[in-house]
Amino acid sequence: MTVGGWILFKVDSYHLRQELKSGGDVGNLLSLRAADEIDQVAESCENYKFKYGNYPDSLQQLKKENPFLQIVDPLLARNPEAHKLITFYYQRTDSSYVLFSSGLDGIPNTKDDIYPRIHNKQR
Repeated sequence: MTVGGWILFKVDSYHLRQELKSGGDVGNLLSLRAADEIDQVAESCENYKFKYGNYPDSLQQLKKENPFLQIVDPLLARNPEAHKLITFYYQRTDSSYVLFSSGLDGIPNTKDDIYPRIHNKQR
C-alpha cells in the first residue's frame, strides 16, 4: 500500500518469531554475529588476565570492565523463554576457561557449538 509516496508493508510477526526461533537465514546471520561477539569476549578474557593475573570468575566481571561488551548469546536471546541463561557459556578453570555459544540448536556440547577463534589459535 502506498500513502503519500511512502510504501507501507505489514510485518508478519508470527512468522518472524518462528524464523528467529528455528534458524533459517536469520539463524545463520545470528551464528556469524555470535562468532564475532564471542571472539571479542575471548579477547576481553585475555586482557583481563593480563591486567589482573587470572581469568575472570564470570562474564559479568568482564561487563564491569567494559559495559559495551556483548555477553548475551544472540542465538539464545532469540528464544529467552526456552533458556535459563542467555549469556555465552563461560566457566573458569584452574589455568584457563571454557567459552562457547550453544549454537543454533541452543543445546550445549553439541556439534553446532561456536567457540572463539582467538582462543583456538592460542592452544
